[in-house]
Amino acid sequence: MFLCGVDVRKITRLSTSKCCLVYQRCVAFFWIVYILHVIASYKIGDNSSEQTVKEILARKIPDVIAFLIWLILWNKQRKISVLLNDIHCLQLAFKMKFHFLWAQLGTIIVIAVPSIAWLTMTQPFVEEGCRLLVKYYTLDLFDLSRVQNCNILYFIMAWNQFTIYTLRTCVVVLYIIICCLMRNVLNAHSENGSQKISNNSSSSDYICLNQYFTTYDNIIECLKSLEKLMSFPIFLIQISECFSIFYGFVIKDYDIRKSWMKSFSIGIAYDSILSLISFLCVSFAASSIHEASKNAKEVQEKMLKRILTSRQQRNNQELLRLFITRTSPPFTLSAFGFFHFTRGMILSAVGSVLTYSLLIIQVLK
Repeated sequence: MFLCGVDVRKITRLSTSKCCLVYQRCVAFFWIVYILHVIASYKIGDNSSEQTVKEILARKIPDVIAFLIWLILWNKQRKISVLLNDIHCLQLAFKMKFHFLWAQLGTIIVIAVPSIAWLTMTQPFVEEGCRLLVKYYTLDLFDLSRVQNCNILYFIMAWNQFTIYTLRTCVVVLYIIICCLMRNVLNAHSENGSQKISNNSSSSDYICLNQYFTTYDNIIECLKSLEKLMSFPIFLIQISECFSIFYGFVIKDYDIRKSWMKSFSIGIAYDSILSLISFLCVSFAASSIHEASKNAKEVQEKMLKRILTSRQQRNNQELLRLFITRTSPPFTLSAFGFFHFTRGMILSAVGSVLTYSLLIIQVLK
């Protein structure tokens, strides 16, 4: 993520080096130029083309979303660092080790996804098609010789695909890893509570129950911070992925023989499949938080019953606090509040995309 200009490294007392600051400013300048280029290409190249507004938006939405994700994360990078530090402290408290295989696999995915996307967009073009695309991406400022256009186009495609996919993939990988870590923390917390219940000498102790609830509240606060910082970027990514899945289904049965999409059919199919995989991975990882929170609530209920049935005398205020804590719903991550990640949501979302895709296909026919 640092390569994309978002510094979420561990917070230290040492200030960021001048080289890092200069690098981040250069990357910020790149992102500003990038979105200005997107706007300029729409004004100069797209308005004069025969493409419909829907076709233009289909190509521009990923560019705009990539810029918005960078802008949001760049503004919240220090808070994300604090969140990662809090998660690390929770891991230490539960004596959990981080699986470095996750980071290694995530690194491979972040490199492989834009690389494959670039390869799918660089299938052989005729020289005239390369010339027109180079003129489009250079805002009609250059009209090079017929020999150089395809080589230059491959470079432009690499720049475009890595910009669109790299940061988005980084955010997805980071979000999935955080969800898996917090799920493991919640499961470890529930296991500790179950062990206290099975230990008759301490399971009915009010102090143990109070400590258990306090730790759970700390975990939930960390999850609320995750929800506040990452829900909107995840919402943008999920919407983009649903759009790509829907787009892939529709284009499959669409007559593209005279369309610009014929040259990019492999890239569209790859993006659709990748979006489906990413959507399912994010949804399952986020919904696992809900399931782990439900398990923690069940353990709380058992512990609360042991307290209420024991002979330990507590005042009404303490019992009311325990009751309120127990009756609060399990924590659920959401995509900016528009939809919540549960297992039922996954089936509903996939079903909705399939239903509307089939409906649009029938309308096109």
